[in-house]
Amino acid sequence: MSAPRSPRLVVAGVLLSGILAAAGFGLATGTAQAKPRGPYQWCPGQHLPETDVVWDMNVCHTWYWVDYGFQANRGHFVYEGDTPPPDLGCIPGLCLPGL
Repeated sequence: MSAPRSPRLVVAGVLLSGILAAAGFGLATGTAQAKPRGPYQWCPGQHLPETDVVWDMNVCHTWYWVDYGFQANRGHFVYEGDTPPPDLGCIPGLCLPGL
């Protein structure tokens, strides 16, 4: 027969478990890597970055991945040009520093 557990001991165990779980989630989120956005170089003979890209197939192009379709100018999430659009990967009005 087991002895009844003290309520303090149970509460302490629950708190300790919660703290360890939260610490584990914090470590896990810190290890995620962002997808490289570019610049990339595409030249004739290479595979297109996306199947719907429309550009001159006879010359090389500098391009970037964008997170939102409204920033793309050459196909699905592909922006062609020497400089990426401002706030790359950021929805206007919802940009949060550090995210």
